[in-house]
Amino acid sequence: QQDFDDDGIGDACADMDQDEDGHLDFEDNCPLVYNSNQSDVDSDGIGDTCDPDDDNDGIDDDVDNCPWDENTPQVDIDEDGIGDVCDTVIRPPDYDDDGIENPDDNCVTVANPGQEDSDGDGIGNACEGPFEWVRGDTNRDGRIDISDPISILGFLFGSYVTPCQAAGDANDDNRLDIADPIFLVLYFFSGGQPPRAPFPEPGPDPTPGGTLSCEQ
Repeated sequence: QQDFDDDGIGDACADMDQDEDGHLDFEDNCPLVYNSNQSDVDSDGIGDTCDPDDDNDGIDDDVDNCPWDENTPQVDIDEDGIGDVCDTVIRPPDYDDDGIENPDDNCVTVANPGQEDSDGDGIGNACEGPFEWVRGDTNRDGRIDISDPISILGFLFGSYVTPCQAAGDANDDNRLDIADPIFLVLYFFSGGQPPRAPFPEPGPDPTPGGTLSCEQ
């Protein structure tokens, strides 16, 4: 009852080579499909000839855009049907169809033909999250204090340039005028109403579309 491969089938019955590739079935990684070289790229014990997923990335070869190289995300940036992992020529397309090819586009996945980048960090505004600021913090120093209404007065009657006019609109009427420093002074010293959101923590403009600017 010799059973060399301990599979419960005696060697006398198992010593056969059904696919006639020179490898007995019990040692053949594809016993029913001819594969004399026993190639097994992903070393999973299943020969490439009969392995439905040769690179063992969880995607069957017939739908895998790189069947011999593991690439679970299936990224194919030039959309030529060959995954980037195994593509020898990746053309620089315009992924978001905004007229700017990917290597030169500061926001590859979102159309932004103007390439606006207010903070100059190399990432287009269209790819960055909503810009956050605090209403009342006119000088953008991170504090709401008496320097802010003074900054508004400097903007209205002097040469001060506020980096965030929207923050200076303390009463949220979409105008930056004398009513705003008065609003803040009443809040500071007379128990007046606090500025509307975003306040007191930074946040995006809850009423976008206004005419007042705010630099990132």
